[in-house]
Amino acid sequence: MEIWDLYDEQGQKTGETWERARAMEIPEGRYHIVCDILIRHRGGDYLLTLRDPNKEVYPGCWEASAGGSALAGETPEEAARREMLEETGLTAEKLELIGMTRKPFSRSVIYAYLAVTDCGKDSVRLQEGETVDYRWMDPEALLRAMQEEPVLRVQYQRYRPYLESPAFRESRNRAEKFFFEVPGPGRKAEAAAYIREFLQYGSEINGTGGLNRYLEDYEGWLEKLNGDYTRIPGEEKVPARTYFLIRENDSRIVGMINIRLTLNERLRRYGGHIGYSIRPTERGKGYNKINLYLGLKVCDRYGIDSVFMDADLANPASWKTMEALGGKRIREYYDDLYAQCTVVDYTIDVRKALQEHPEFEDRISRPVPD
Repeated sequence: MEIWDLYDEQGQKTGETWERARAMEIPEGRYHIVCDILIRHRGGDYLLTLRDPNKEVYPGCWEASAGGSALAGETPEEAARREMLEETGLTAEKLELIGMTRKPFSRSVIYAYLAVTDCGKDSVRLQEGETVDYRWMDPEALLRAMQEEPVLRVQYQRYRPYLESPAFRESRNRAEKFFFEVPGPGRKAEAAAYIREFLQYGSEINGTGGLNRYLEDYEGWLEKLNGDYTRIPGEEKVPARTYFLIRENDSRIVGMINIRLTLNERLRRYGGHIGYSIRPTERGKGYNKINLYLGLKVCDRYGIDSVFMDADLANPASWKTMEALGGKRIREYYDDLYAQCTVVDYTIDVRKALQEHPEFEDRISRPVPD
């Protein structure tokens, strides 16, 4: 027999208990506690379970929770931890209350928790009679499912304070994956849109391998890139590689990078090994750190041990990206020849940067192309 504690409208225990079998007879003004637990893996994915097809309510539907009623003598958090263990076999290293919803019709108060677990993703243990399958979803897939599945639409309202919070937005950013792509014919329209966005926002264009000069001749730009790659170094130009930074979930060009494989005298003074950019509508998400990390992997492949880069002092987003990957400022000066502004120079130890920032490997979905 399952027994519940009853609470008043102020959330205080009344000293009364109630049998689950008589749930619909709970007096007005009395409530029992129900816990819903949204489970997030430390890696960023969220757990969904498939309700048993023989359940009376929402049979065979996906839900983003473990949960159930608190037993007499349990606190809400104790009940949440117990239900999570019983229904999934998982334990929480962190449990955070993210919402409370009062349901007068069912005489219940729903405590919504976010549980963070570091358990193995394949260690989920389904509870007989409750669930029959499970899957892990990244934040974007979770939000899409919450628009489609009936139970998840209800649960979205319970989890809403968290799902609309800066913490969840950050988890969405962390879950996104990226890759470098060698420009090809299939990206013609998207490449033009990338440059036009900079023009629309009046933003300086960097790291595009001269794409802005070929808006009406994309095929000519592709030929130029082939020439860049095979060029013999000289005082005018040096061999270089240009890549699109692609966000995997929507295949969008979010950034570009141009990597000079050697330096001439001019580039040693101004320009350096790498120029990069993130499109204006995608800035402020940490994408350029991934862009630079992938660029350093290219440099490592071509035997470049130390990268020289520079940026305008008035562009902290650029030089802070360099510092985030271990860049050391070696010079600050007014450049009256090229930039006509104050410039800061940086060097990055390529191997050290790659070794000290393995966290970016989780954001990369494909090997760097040749």
